[in-house]
Amino acid sequence: MSREWKIPGALVAIFVVAYTLPLGNPKIQEAFRLLQWYARNHTLACVVPVLFIAGAVITFLSQNTVMRYLRPKSNPVIAYAVASVSGCILAVCSCSVLPIFAGIYKLGAGIVKNINRRK
Repeated sequence: MSREWKIPGALVAIFVVAYTLPLGNPKIQEAFRLLQWYARNHTLACVVPVLFIAGAVITFLSQNTVMRYLRPKSNPVIAYAVASVSGCILAVCSCSVLPIFAGIYKLGAGIVKNINRRK
């Protein structure tokens, strides 16, 4: 199935589910209350600010700074120390760390696999 049909198909499916939901059922009402709570307390309080932090990382950190400390061939002890301090400063939930990591990875940071392994 092509992408041109997947998106409208998904929108129609969402509409059909929303149209046929028995909103008089207390369990359905509770599910929507929990969804609303999640959207307010988690998405707006965690994910949205982290997207701004990720944008700030990409905007204000130079590629040279990131490459100096977090490149794949940098000293693993220094790389872990910088990453640990950064993690303490940017303490966010696990789902919010992905945009920040993606921004740092785009700047050229590597992934250090093992601190004891040196080339």
